[in-house]
Amino acid sequence: MIAVQRSPEMPVMYGAESDELDRLARVMDSEADELDQQSRLLTSNLRSIMWIGEIVDRFMAHWNGRLLPRLGVSAAFLREAAVELRHHADEQRTTSAADAGLAPVSSLNSDYSTKIDDDKRIAGTFTPDDPLYDDEPVDVGDGIVGPMIEPDDVSQGGFGDCYLMTGLIVVADQNPGLISDAITDNGDGTYNVRFFNSNGNADYVRVTPEFPEIEVRADDGTWHSSSGTAGEGDGELWPRLLEKAYGQWRSGSDDLVDIYSYLDEGGHASDVYSALSGQPSQQYDDLPAISLDELESMHDEGGYAVSLSSLNDGEKKDATYEIGEHVLYRSHAYWVDEVDAEAGTVTVRNPWGYDRDKFEMTYDEFTRAFDRIDVNTLGKNDTHLP
Repeated sequence: MIAVQRSPEMPVMYGAESDELDRLARVMDSEADELDQQSRLLTSNLRSIMWIGEIVDRFMAHWNGRLLPRLGVSAAFLREAAVELRHHADEQRTTSAADAGLAPVSSLNSDYSTKIDDDKRIAGTFTPDDPLYDDEPVDVGDGIVGPMIEPDDVSQGGFGDCYLMTGLIVVADQNPGLISDAITDNGDGTYNVRFFNSNGNADYVRVTPEFPEIEVRADDGTWHSSSGTAGEGDGELWPRLLEKAYGQWRSGSDDLVDIYSYLDEGGHASDVYSALSGQPSQQYDDLPAISLDELESMHDEGGYAVSLSSLNDGEKKDATYEIGEHVLYRSHAYWVDEVDAEAGTVTVRNPWGYDRDKFEMTYDEFTRAFDRIDVNTLGKNDTHLP
């Protein structure tokens, strides 16, 4: 089992059916997504009402400053409870197998040819010899020397975890110290990774640098090697470690299929920011309500994490749409690289690679291109929030 420090508020359960616990975990994840969706809908409806006055201003400040973040915390708590349920289900399977004199139960076959989904499977494992960070330490600010952590260290691999890759890229860009603070080299070939749960308490995950090799199914039914984990960037180990550790923490399992199946299901960059910083994230669904000056203030002056969710109208995940001359993918995470209020532009990037799909958009194109902005102060003061 993975080493996770659990919050004292979470109850301990005994003797439940493993499959039922897995089902309940799926329900909690689904309800968390529904809570996020309803929060966004309520916020959009409130901002669309034509009402003005001091009382309205006070209410909206209360909604944005207290009520909406509490809904986000509630959703995060449901996801954390789902992790606990999956972890307990895994423990139950292991105990049952031991009582029966069997080997511990694992969803990973001995030949590692195990499906993540119908078109993706684990075909083996590898341990890279990449350094954890660049060899040369740098001044990370205020005379503090630390490892060189940069956005181009990260590139999304073959899993559907654009949200996680976007989160890592943005934190590497805006507050890289959160990444180096999260990872501890144990000196025995393993690493401890710290994440903050919904209560603001630290959970620690012990992770090994063993990663899956991925094969994908072609249209003719044959299987072919594909890029896998988040290591197609600049050659450091830290993105792969954080990707695996996050899936391990969220899934409650150290089984490779469980870990990467969870990551492949998608998620929200806002949760990644909170997990690394311990700070609540803000979501804004009414993009025109955020002025270009406010966006520049958050990103450039505040140094906040700012990322984006592309449009999703129920079409298949890899469908594209056009805004002006720009082609975007639906249900995909993007990140804000630069805001120039004077020029009236926003530069947006795709986590598939540091130099992939970088485009400069007008503010009008920007507000039409995306469904949601996720913002996190990353531990900095909140004076630049709108």
